[in-house]
Amino acid sequence: MALLCKPGFGATTTLNKEFVPRVCVGSRHQSVVGFRLRPFSNARLCVRATQSTSVSTGISGQFAIAGINVDAGEGGLPVVKLHNKQKSECQIYLHGGVITSWKSKGKELLHVRPDAVFDGVKPISGGVPHCFPQFGPGAIQQHGFARNCSWEVVATSNEDDTPCVTLRLVDNEYSRAMWNFKFVVKYSVWLQGDNLCTEMIVKNVDEKPFSFTTALHTYFKADIKGVTVTGLNGLKCFDKDPVTKEPVQSSEDSLSELAIYSWVFHLSEVVPFVACRWSDAVLWNPYMTMKLYYKDFVCVENAKLDPVTLQPRDSWTAKLTISPLSE
Repeated sequence: MALLCKPGFGATTTLNKEFVPRVCVGSRHQSVVGFRLRPFSNARLCVRATQSTSVSTGISGQFAIAGINVDAGEGGLPVVKLHNKQKSECQIYLHGGVITSWKSKGKELLHVRPDAVFDGVKPISGGVPHCFPQFGPGAIQQHGFARNCSWEVVATSNEDDTPCVTLRLVDNEYSRAMWNFKFVVKYSVWLQGDNLCTEMIVKNVDEKPFSFTTALHTYFKADIKGVTVTGLNGLKCFDKDPVTKEPVQSSEDSLSELAIYSWVFHLSEVVPFVACRWSDAVLWNPYMTMKLYYKDFVCVENAKLDPVTLQPRDSWTAKLTISPLSE
């Protein structure tokens, strides 16, 4: 099964209306663990691409404050660790700027695939990796280059028990070889109570316009046989199985709940929530294309699938809060 869901012709979508899918991990009728995903509209605040290297005492000393540490992680790669008094924790690797762990009261909510490589070259498979400046296949490599690059820490803060780190990625020889534009991306990650919050700002610092698509390819830890996704009411469904350039509209006009079963679920996409920020969400599980791994996670990805065009000196911002549901 593969579905592409869009607002129906009669659906109402407004800029101040939140699109709030829920991922429920457990039985279909009784959630054990779940998540709310919504645009984050009132963030207080709250990257130069080089080859990833081991953490230095300079980075650790400069940016380590209460609730934030910079350590050597898997493969000796630098990792920023956030924690607060609400027993929430997360880890962000500078290679790829990827969140690899988010724990709420000791429970791990993200999934890193067992085939993930921490070599500072290949993308880290799992957690919350970046797709930029291209989502999926296209003119450049699959999902772009941001997940292959080393991001740099530019700021840390902790006000009112809200630890926050800001990373930066800028164009370099590697990026310009496949996408010849000058840009700056700032990516902030913070913990606010039990919530994991992010903000992504893309700025055009070139003298010519450019267009991009992007996503946060979030892997949630889950038993695939017990996952449902709700909150999709009023969305048109299109069949993408087999994968085609032009999906065919299915007989369903709306979708209130999607159950994901290991023997039928291949790929589905869900669209949109707030047009001025992350305007799309992609729901994905690889099924038998990764038959050793697919049962342990489901991806619900905030995305911008229609190209964003930025004129010189313009910027685009997208914010997100992910909240654990009560057990």
